[in-house]
Amino acid sequence: MKMKILFMTLVLALMLMSGSALKCYQCSMRKDGKCHYEIETCKDNKSTCFSGERFSQICLNLITFKRCMPASLCYHLLKRKDYRDVKCCVTNFCN
Repeated sequence: MKMKILFMTLVLALMLMSGSALKCYQCSMRKDGKCHYEIETCKDNKSTCFSGERFSQICLNLITFKRCMPASLCYHLLKRKDYRDVKCCVTNFCN
């Protein structure tokens, strides 16, 4: 009986998840260094919302990144020392 309930719960969750794609904020940097936020609907191969900051040696300022990306890349950037305040998440607009 427990397995049947677990299976039905899993099927219901998968049905709900397949109905809509993940949505993330996307940051496009402007010349003044501020983000222009847009909404990005993630493609199937980009299942994670990412946000983070990185210091630019060229512009000599902090650049903010927000976008959809593959989970493997997001978690790779989480480990890098040249990025800070990195967040990888999987719910709409979590970044």
